[in-house]
Parts: sequence; structure tokens; C-alpha cells
Amino acid sequence: MARRAAGGANALQRSYGTTLHLQEFAERNVSSVFLGLWEVSMTSQAIEGACAFAWRNYLLLHSGISENDNRRSALHRYVTHLRGTGEDSFDLLQIAAVAYLKKLDELHDERCARLAADQVLAECLASRKSQQTPGPDAKSKERTTW
Repeated sequence: MARRAAGGANALQRSYGTTLHLQEFAERNVSSVFLGLWEVSMTSQAIEGACAFAWRNYLLLHSGISENDNRRSALHRYVTHLRGTGEDSFDLLQIAAVAYLKKLDELHDERCARLAADQVLAECLASRKSQQTPGPDAKSKERTTW
């Protein structure tokens, strides 16, 4: 618990004895608070966008499915879980969402569908990583062009 310190109206005395000067705290943390709020907003948009994309495409292929089918909430739980593990790439979330719905139809089990969609996502990540990492010839080609 904090209480006003003798140092003035802009200082708080922490329960463990140190003084927190509000102006310094505000200057240090305003940018991190703003970035944190922006990140949460962008994360939420990525989750909602990936789910909406996958669900719209799923409904196009399965005309007899209700808009509020249980698979939609299962999809949202899965994509939200992915974001909780640190995956925030919108296009990878879309791929995982589509794969999840496809595997859910094939396997009829949420847990198995999650594992199968995770495998698809892991393959996409491995493929991207191999494309971004230059091979051993890339450096020798760069040297010869100079």
C-alpha cells in the first residue's frame, strides 16, 4: 500500500520504504502503457480477423451450418490459445484457423483437431524459417557481386 510521502503531493511512499515520484513514473511508463494497449488491440484484431476469415470460408463450403454453430466458438478458443503461445502473425493465424476447421471436420474431436492444426502451423513456420535463412551459397554470391 502506498501513502503520501513528505516529499510533496507528487510523491508516494511505498509500503517497503522507497519513494515513488509520480512525474518520473509517468514519464517512464506512458510509452510502455500506450504500446501495451496498442498491442492488445492489434492482437484482438488479428484473432477476430483470422477467425472471421476461416469461418466465412467454412460457411461457404458448408451451406447447412448455422452461423452460431459450436465449431465457431471452438475455432475462437483455438486461435486465442495460439495467440497466448506467442503466435501473432495474422497470416499464420489464418492458416491455423482454416486447418483447425478442416481437421475438426475430419477428426470430429477438438483435441485431435488442435494437434493436427498445430502440426500444419509448425510446418508453415519451418517453411518460412528455411526461406528466410540464406543458404551457404548466398554469402559467396554476395561477395562476387562486389
